[in-house]
Amino acid sequence: MDPTPDSPRRATRGGAYVLAFTGVLILVLVGMGAESVFDYVLLGLAGIALVWAAFRLARFVREHGAEIGEARFDTRNKD
Repeated sequence: MDPTPDSPRRATRGGAYVLAFTGVLILVLVGMGAESVFDYVLLGLAGIALVWAAFRLARFVREHGAEIGEARFDTRNKD
């Protein structure tokens, strides 16, 4: 096997897949109790919004990955 480092893009895509899969799985479990067409429509819209939001999050992380989680404060006394 050729040991190649994982690219940040691949890791970001994987995170979006995990978020989307987990959310859709939760919607399916909640959908087992659905009783009307309206319930299924709401679950479908929530699923579409969830997948869309997961890919938007992946795009944001890919574009701003170096800025996330790195807060630096100047704690030197300026007086």
